[in-house]
Amino acid sequence: MGSVTAEPQTKAHEHVVQFYGEDEGRRVHEATEYLAVALGAEGAALVVASDPRRNAILAELGAGLGTDLVSDGRLLLLDAEEILATFMRDGRPDPALFDLNVGERVTALALRHGQLRAYGEMVGCLWEKRAFAAAIELERLWNRLMEQVDLDLFCGYPIDVLSDEFQMPSVRAVLTAHSRLAPSLSPAFEAAMRRAMDEVLPQALPVSVLGAERTILGLRSAFPRHAEDVIARARDYASGSFASATDRQHGVDVRSEAGKALYPKRRSEPIDNP
Repeated sequence: MGSVTAEPQTKAHEHVVQFYGEDEGRRVHEATEYLAVALGAEGAALVVASDPRRNAILAELGAGLGTDLVSDGRLLLLDAEEILATFMRDGRPDPALFDLNVGERVTALALRHGQLRAYGEMVGCLWEKRAFAAAIELERLWNRLMEQVDLDLFCGYPIDVLSDEFQMPSVRAVLTAHSRLAPSLSPAFEAAMRRAMDEVLPQALPVSVLGAERTILGLRSAFPRHAEDVIARARDYASGSFASATDRQHGVDVRSEAGKALYPKRRSEPIDNP
């Protein structure tokens, strides 16, 4: 096999990123819904993930679409760590080996089936190992591939935007490498964020709620002194600890919404880096 030979693409492709916590059900459901768009249109899908996650996505896709997608050749399942090992050299992704072991598979699927969507967690594996620079290099290789192949990509990162250990500088390059930030926090938490911001932030600060994740990232970047207080209060409100008439003013009962098992069905937000 040689290098990727597909014609350069003029279509703008979507490169989605989602920061997830520990809710495995939500993570699988969001990835499944993303892939189902292409599969439901007779296209193809690629999953590069751990074995348990591949099995969970396959089960949910099969239940929804009612067909043997793997046997049909429209769903390709690959192990994230195994594929990483084929192109990582000295702690960095090798571009030629990436083309050989990932690019050629992606190109073949796209040429055979037309529309192609992929869910990948190789970057997440690198992030967990604190190989931050390698993860960003891999994102750039994916972006280069999307210039040549009809591909939309969904990346999952084990980054908890609510964590006390979260560091805004470490994720700026991740945001820059993607076109959209997918929501992972519920609408209830968004309402709780609004309430907490109203209480904590001086009224003169120009902050609006544009999805909970984007708002948190913006706060951490522009107003780090206030961010932790806002997040702590929002967590309390979303858990129902301080629910009151204020919740009804925002049109959301945070007590009933908190802890839902599935991600909200909301359109991803275009990324405007903080």
